[in-house]
Amino acid sequence: MEHYANFILFEYYFLTGDKRALDSIHGFVNWALNFQHKHLFGRTLLPLSEFDYFSDEPEAMRRGHYARIYSWMLYSTLAGYHATDSPVMDHFAVWQIRRALSLLRHRHGQFTSWNVKPGLILSLLDPYMQRKLADHFDNPLIRKRESVYSSSAQSWMEAQNALALHEAYKTYQDERILDALWGMADYFSHHVIFYPEIGAFTGSTGMPTPSLTSPELVTPRLHDRHIQVLPVLYHYTGWKELEKRYRRVEEVIDGRGVNPWFTQTWGWEKITRKRHSSEAPERISDLRLKSVGSDEFTLTWTSPVDDGPLGRASRYFVKVSDKPIVEFAPTDNPLRRMEKARIVSQVERGVMSRKNFSPGRLNYSVDGISVAPETSLYELAHPRWHEVDAFWMAEHADGEPVPQAPGRQEQFTVRELNLHNWFGSPKKATLPGFGSDTLFVAICSWDEDNNLSELSNVVKVTLR
Repeated sequence: MEHYANFILFEYYFLTGDKRALDSIHGFVNWALNFQHKHLFGRTLLPLSEFDYFSDEPEAMRRGHYARIYSWMLYSTLAGYHATDSPVMDHFAVWQIRRALSLLRHRHGQFTSWNVKPGLILSLLDPYMQRKLADHFDNPLIRKRESVYSSSAQSWMEAQNALALHEAYKTYQDERILDALWGMADYFSHHVIFYPEIGAFTGSTGMPTPSLTSPELVTPRLHDRHIQVLPVLYHYTGWKELEKRYRRVEEVIDGRGVNPWFTQTWGWEKITRKRHSSEAPERISDLRLKSVGSDEFTLTWTSPVDDGPLGRASRYFVKVSDKPIVEFAPTDNPLRRMEKARIVSQVERGVMSRKNFSPGRLNYSVDGISVAPETSLYELAHPRWHEVDAFWMAEHADGEPVPQAPGRQEQFTVRELNLHNWFGSPKKATLPGFGSDTLFVAICSWDEDNNLSELSNVVKVTLR
């Protein structure tokens, strides 16, 4: 519980700027740095020029990590950096954000480490030794190799991480942190099971979603962190599916005694950051390749219409990947959709039929409710898990033009990329250094209200 108290202190500081709070959290900041130094770096602090650390050593994304700890670590290093302008604090914060960007891509939007299963040798040992050895030795005899590793978390803990990323974006104003926020918005919009009649999320979740065969995996919950994070994620996307969940939660908590601490983000989104419009700029559908060379290519498209005060988009995001780009991350096998919808309906009917039912509760019970478990006919993960990248998973092109008035011809030559694993470095990656001659390119725009447009058509580029 002392961690929770410090988490509240971090939030108080970020919301108010009251530096008196810093005296209380400095001790925790020091502990956090020592924790990261041990678990993230193995007590060998790396320079920011080590761009491939997490791809060369994926276990660094897992060490000493689960969802709630991550938000505390990121909050604490950001607080220390804000308080002192210390380059050491900045260094640790940059590495935490790099790990976040890598981990979210690995987990397709879930912000926690993946699980490993014991191999032939470990199966002979007790569970404690299995966990200890599996965490430190990536050997098929020690632990099983899987095509898609699973991860599990409490959805409210995941929400805490989005709040920490919000503070990270306010600190650095770097578009790569937007990727992380869009990834978490994707997760809460399209992956975590939502009960629309109740206005609650499933408490326990996984990536991919585990087979829904136990009450724990289908129990609805509306945690204060869910309430707190929805306005923040909606602020960065304006996505309609996220808005539906946000508004439904708003309806069910009306009259519930929610601590004002957790509804401050609602006032921030509705009043401080009030939108002129909830409509995104129109989708760009005519992205074209004009020319291509060995180290650059040129794109053209038509500037989109927007219904906001400017009448046009305010920013472009051109993204590049070595895989085809899709709008949202592939997570669960789409063949499971009907079974999941059936279970949601059965849970909702059972919960709402009880005499003491009232919407907007923190916890619900599914004890005694007749819910047939999910049939295990299909693989859990999406069959294209490794084959495509969501827009937010692709890499940012550097230097997009400012959008013109609607209907104008735009032109942009891509020469350099802002890679997620280069965050915190002034260096840019060249196209030949990206590692693939065949690239896929797409564009989205957003307006002054941060309403993100739908994904454009995708262009394939082969460098000469």
